Amino acid sequence: MFVDGYSGIGKSLFAKQCEDINRITIVNSAVLTNVPRSGSEKEFIISLLRKMDLNPQRNTTLELENQLLLTLSRFLILVIDDSQNLLISNRMMLKHFSLLFRFVYQTNIKVLYIGTLPLQSRIETLNIANINRRSIHYSLIA
Repeated sequence: MFVDGYSGIGKSLFAKQCEDINRITIVNSAVLTNVPRSGSEKEFIISLLRKMDLNPQRNTTLELENQLLLTLSRFLILVIDDSQNLLISNRMMLKHFSLLFRFVYQTNIKVLYIGTLPLQSRIETLNIANINRRSIHYSLIA
């Protein structure tokens, strides 16, 4: 799911409230992270593992991916804020969606992208496998 809108409309507050659901439920329902400005997948994985109170060692990217896969399997929703940072390059975006596609396929976790720019329209131009058919897009307007 993609949610975009102007700055200050409440997207990040909504993302934070998704994560706060964990405090009132028995299940780990959501985990929130931000896309790093550098665009590095390894940094993205490390920041996500830290958000889940894990201290990732300086492992290879593959080892970090495996650690993240095991951890994400305990959650229902992955909320990714600042998703406009994925727009730095097409290559980075393709790598990111390839990684997330594997996580979704292997864990059945749902992913919510939140950002200021319409990420889905950019994805449509890249024709990333099955993303267009399996996603919903919401534009928030004040």
